[in-house]
Amino acid sequence: MVVASANGVLAWRRAGPDDDPPVPALYRFREAHGLPHHPRAIVYSRRGRLELDMPLFNTPGLDVIVVETAGTPTMLSDRGGGDAVQVDVIVENVDEPAGLRRAHERLFAERGVRYLACEGGERILRALHAAGLLDEMFVTVTDQVIDEAAHDGVLKIFDFESEGTDLIAEGAIAPSSRWTFRRWRFNPR
Repeated sequence: MVVASANGVLAWRRAGPDDDPPVPALYRFREAHGLPHHPRAIVYSRRGRLELDMPLFNTPGLDVIVVETAGTPTMLSDRGGGDAVQVDVIVENVDEPAGLRRAHERLFAERGVRYLACEGGERILRALHAAGLLDEMFVTVTDQVIDEAAHDGVLKIFDFESEGTDLIAEGAIAPSSRWTFRRWRFNPR
């Protein structure tokens, strides 16, 4: 499951009901500009195996749109996604580039989604790239090394230079940091 958020960022855990949201400035900005308190959450799911008891699906005022292949509405209903959980579903074949493009066209035309920040791994990023939908990518490079001999099926991210991308920003939080943040541009839209 990949969670993307339209016109904002969504990813936090609350320890208790009285905890402040993680980014109060974001919520103040949204409310001052007439936007809903929470950014919409858009979930891409290939098979509809969604945990409907997760806070994502049960936070008051949070609109959730699921982009899924055929069969999701039935699976969501079968898993308790009826009256208790309101989930807006767009059905397109997200396994194919044309289906992803249609899903994004529908998000724009039918739901008013103009910008989409996607949090995901190698598979969804490659799918978005193959569909021509990946404009920019933010990558964090660390000093951690995965022993590929100890793990089957290690997935690697793009070779950005061979993909024809442009490195448009690079930085670290401190000169001594072993983390580097890079911003790559695929499309100059």
